[in-house]
Formats: sequence, C-alpha cells, structure tokens
Amino acid sequence: MWAAWYAYMQNDVLATGIMSFAMHEIVYFGRSFPWMIIDRLPYFNRYKIQSVRISLYYSFLLSFFKPPSTSETNLL
Repeated sequence: MWAAWYAYMQNDVLATGIMSFAMHEIVYFGRSFPWMIIDRLPYFNRYKIQSVRISLYYSFLLSFFKPPSTSETNLL
C-alpha cells in the first residue's frame, strides 16, 4: 500500500507530507469519535461536570480578547 502510494505520487516529500497529515487527522478525530457518541447518550448526562458548554469559538475569542479584571487594573 505504501509503495503504491509513493509510486502514484512520484514525489517522496509530498507523498510523506500528505500521508502524515492524513494519518494525524484519522488518529486525532478517531480518538474523539467514541466520546462524541457518548456525549449524545442521555444515560451519561449524570456524570457531566459542566452542564452548559461554552462554544469553542467563544472561548477562543475570550482567550485573546478578555477584558481586564479588577485585579489587573489595580496593578497599573
């Protein structure tokens, strides 16, 4: 399978980069796929620590554009 991939691509560096990226994505999302299923099952809701989840986009924005707290403004 690997030899066929390298023969098809005809560029070792590009073939290795694309296959490494594809393998990384399969492993990354593959490990979280069972938890996405478990998260949808109502039986497991009793074990949740956080009942309301903040969206990833909102938490990303807060990490960069968080308003200063009162303790940070007192230092100035």
